[in-house]
Amino acid sequence: MSSLTEFEKLEKECTEAIQDSNKTGGEDIMMLSEIEEGLESQCSDVIEILQESLHEGSDSSEYERRRIDIEESDQSSTMQCREIPRRNGFGRGHFG
Repeated sequence: MSSLTEFEKLEKECTEAIQDSNKTGGEDIMMLSEIEEGLESQCSDVIEILQESLHEGSDSSEYERRRIDIEESDQSSTMQCREIPRRNGFGRGHFG
C-alpha cells in the first residue's frame, strides 16, 4: 500500500511541475511578444526619422541631431533587453 501512495505522490508532484512549467512558458511568450512589439515600434520610429530627414534636405546639424536620436533609441532598446529577467535559462545568450 505504501508504494501506491508513494506513486500517487510522485504523480501529483510531476503534474504540478508540468503546470508550473506551462505557466512560465506562457509568461515567456508574452514577454517576447512585448519585446517584439517594442522593437517594431522603434524600427518604425527610425524609419520615420529617416524619411523626415530626406524630405527636409541634408542640413548637417539636423542630420547630426537625428543620428544621435537614432543612436539613443538603439541604446535604450539594448538596455531594456538586458534588464529583462531570465527564467529557467530561457533566452540566455540572446541579449547580452
